[in-house]
Amino acid sequence: MLGNGLRWLLTRVPWVERCALRDEPAPGFDLALVDVGLGLPVCERIAATGARTALLASRWDDLPLRTARAAGAHGVIAREAPAREILAAVRELACGGAPEPALNPAGVVRFTPREREILRLVGAGLTNAEIGATMFLAPGTVKHHMLGIYDKLGARNRAGAVHAARRLGIVADAHEPFLEPSEPLRVLVADRVDIRRAGVLLGLHGRPWVAACAGARTVADAHVMAQRLDPQLILAGSPDMALPGIPTLALREDGTIAQPVEVEPSAGVSPRERDVLYAFAAGATNPVIARDLGLSPNTVKQHASSIFRKLGVRNRAEAVARADELGLLAAA
Repeated sequence: MLGNGLRWLLTRVPWVERCALRDEPAPGFDLALVDVGLGLPVCERIAATGARTALLASRWDDLPLRTARAAGAHGVIAREAPAREILAAVRELACGGAPEPALNPAGVVRFTPREREILRLVGAGLTNAEIGATMFLAPGTVKHHMLGIYDKLGARNRAGAVHAARRLGIVADAHEPFLEPSEPLRVLVADRVDIRRAGVLLGLHGRPWVAACAGARTVADAHVMAQRLDPQLILAGSPDMALPGIPTLALREDGTIAQPVEVEPSAGVSPRERDVLYAFAAGATNPVIARDLGLSPNTVKQHASSIFRKLGVRNRAEAVARADELGLLAAA
């Protein structure tokens, strides 16, 4: 979706002759914009074709210009930037410059691509040893990264880190297949990110389940467009873009649609187990949970085992991630 939006944006300016989507080197292009999610080795291979290359970074990525240059790129472009700023950065790249996103506001925490991948794997329930094997890192290196993650998120343990990361949008929901509605709907795409909004709108056109669609960049625009379109569904880039009384689905960072997951009766947890889940999300230890809930530590362990069995997970971090997906921690 993001790629389609970026291509649509670039083909609207007269100084771009042609634009294509590729995930591997493609000789014959003067410029290359490489999403950091593809990995720095991909950037190196594409830069080796001779194209002036820039890395597309997320708002959460700690990607200084020196890191981009080490991967063969000439600059860094923030994909959440307004369309005019993205075009200006691409033009700067074409003219021999080295575009770089504006400095972060004070207090904004950034994460390296490696830290985000470790967080994703922690949320999937992997141990440090398993993460190390997956990412070709020593378990001690993973542990060192986890300590840095705890510090950035203000978390005390893995479960607390996963919950905080999901609440901030650093780690996206699991990509459950999106189930298309059986009847055509009028859809409003409310998202401040220009290329994501454009890409989603392009993807919606021609879909049999879409009767009509329109986009909005601000909350005020969303209210105005809602009066015109009378939408039956909103695809929102952030929670504040939702409108009262209209069903809303979240847009993931990559532009795909988050399909809500309903809690099946067989997977339901008791009110007391939900209290324990809230405590997991806060990073509380068993003794603290026992004290706060008036339980014995052994009872807390029994509740934890029951939660793991019902949610089909094997540890607290994975339980918190799964509970978030199921909406069990919506008020946490």
